[in-house]
Amino acid sequence: MSMPEFDSAAASGPDPTEGAETPASELAADAASATDTATSEVSEVHDAAPVTEVSAPAAAEPESEQESDSEPAAEPQVSADPPPEPVPVPAEVEADQGSERTEEEASAAPASETTSPAEAAAGSAPVEATAPASPAEAAAGSAPVEATALAAPEEAAAPAGEVVPPIVLPEPVVMQVLGGIVTAVDSKEVALTLDDGRAAVIHRENFDLAGTDPTTVLQVGDGSEGAVLSREDPQDRVVLSRKWVLRDRAWKKASECVKDHSNMHVKVTSVSKKGIVVDVMGLRGFVPLTHYQLEPTAPPADLVGEMLELRVIAADRQKDKLLLSRRSALLKEQRKAEAEALQNLKVGSVMPGKVVDLTQFGAFVEVGPESARVRGLLHVSEMSWERIGSPKGHVKVGDEIDVKVIEVKIKKKRVSFSRKELIDDPLAGIEVGSIHTGKVKRLVDYGVFVDIGPAEGMVHLSELAEYRPSHPSEIVLRGDEVQVKVLKVNRQKRRVELSMRQALYPS
Repeated sequence: MSMPEFDSAAASGPDPTEGAETPASELAADAASATDTATSEVSEVHDAAPVTEVSAPAAAEPESEQESDSEPAAEPQVSADPPPEPVPVPAEVEADQGSERTEEEASAAPASETTSPAEAAAGSAPVEATAPASPAEAAAGSAPVEATALAAPEEAAAPAGEVVPPIVLPEPVVMQVLGGIVTAVDSKEVALTLDDGRAAVIHRENFDLAGTDPTTVLQVGDGSEGAVLSREDPQDRVVLSRKWVLRDRAWKKASECVKDHSNMHVKVTSVSKKGIVVDVMGLRGFVPLTHYQLEPTAPPADLVGEMLELRVIAADRQKDKLLLSRRSALLKEQRKAEAEALQNLKVGSVMPGKVVDLTQFGAFVEVGPESARVRGLLHVSEMSWERIGSPKGHVKVGDEIDVKVIEVKIKKKRVSFSRKELIDDPLAGIEVGSIHTGKVKRLVDYGVFVDIGPAEGMVHLSELAEYRPSHPSEIVLRGDEVQVKVLKVNRQKRRVELSMRQALYPS
C-alpha cells in the first residue's frame, strides 16, 4: 500500500518569517532617518546659539505626536533577527523643537520607548547632554564633544573654584659683597682669589669713583672686596665692583653724620663763585658760599687740595645730593670771640669803628679786630648835640668814625656808643646873664625859639615884651634877628631859657 505523498509546504502553512522582514527594514530606515535629522538639528543649534548645559530626567519624555505618527507600530510577529535598538533623541533637540509640555505632564508621562531599562533604573540622576558628532567627525572616529555652559564675563576672567594668587611685590635687590686676596694688579684690572676659591676681577672703571689707577692703591697680597655684578666675564671670573662698595659706605656715613650732627674730613676739588666742590669719601659734595664763610666774598682760589672739616647738613641718595657747611662752626667761633671782646670793653673807652647799617633810630657800628668784631648801637640822640630826627645826612654805611663806649651789658650782649661826647658841649660855653644876638627859628603858642649859635634857646611868651601878647606873632616873625639874655642853662635837660624883655630893658 503506497503512502500518500506528503506536501510539506501545505502542511506547514505559511512561513512565519514572511511579513516580518518588511517591518524590520522599515524600522531600521526610520531610525536612520531620525538619527540624521537629529544630527542636522543639533548642528544647527550649535551654530545658532551658545551651548547650555541640560540635565535630562531619568525617564525620557514621550516623543512628539508627529514622530509617533510617522513611526509604524510593530507587529506581533516574531522575527528571526531582533530589530535594531532605536537611537535615543537628545533632550537638547526636544527642547529646541518647542515642546510645550509642563513639568507635571513630563513626570506623569510613561517612559519613552527609546529609554533603555538601564536608564530607567538609574533613577533621577542628571545626565550631561552630548551633541552628536558631525559626519566628518563620525568618519574620522572623533569622540563626541561635551556641551559646556557659557561662562559669564566674571567667570571667564577668574574661573569658579580657581584661587587667584596674591600680588607679590618684588623684593629689593640686596648688594652681595665678597672679599678676597689680590693675585695680580695692573692699570686696567685687579685679579683676586675669593675666600671660597673662585677667581674674581675688578676692572678699573669699577675700582673707585675717581677712576684711580689700581696700582697706586693695591698690591699683590692685599685684601680687597667688591659688590657682585650681574654680567659675566669671558674668563668665567666673578666680576666685582669696588666702586659700589665705597659709594654705599660713603652714603651710609653721610646719613649718620646728618643724624648725629657730626663733621667729616673732606678734600676741596674745585672752587667757584657759588661755592666749593669737595670729595666726600669718593662722593661729590657741595658747600654753598654762604655756608663756607660769613662774608659774601669770593673764596680764595688756592683752596683746591686742602682738607677741611665740614658738617653734613643734607644727604639724599636718591637725588644724589650732598650738602656740607661750616657756617655753624664759624658762628660758634664768632660768638666766642665776641664774648671775649665784650669782657674786654671798658665804659668810657674810645675806639675806632665802622658803620655797617642804618636804621630810623640810629646806626650800628662794629668795633674791635676782624677776628672779634663787636657790634653796638649809635643812637640818634648820641650823634650830635643838636636835636636830629634821622641818622641820614650825618653818617652813612661804610664810614669809619670814632665812638665812645657809654654802656656794656654782657648778658644781653648789648653795647651803646656815643659820638657827641667826643665833641665839646656847646652849652658849657654859655654863661647865665650874657647877651646874645640870634635869629628866630620858629614860633609856638607859648613863645619863640631863637638860635644863638652854640645852642638854641626859648623865649617864653611872658619874656617877649613889657606886656603879655596874645600870640608871639604880635611881637616877632620867623627869621627876625633879636637880642636875648640868658636866664638859665640846664645841661641835663638840654634847655636854655632866654628873655627879649630883659635884654632891651636891663633894669
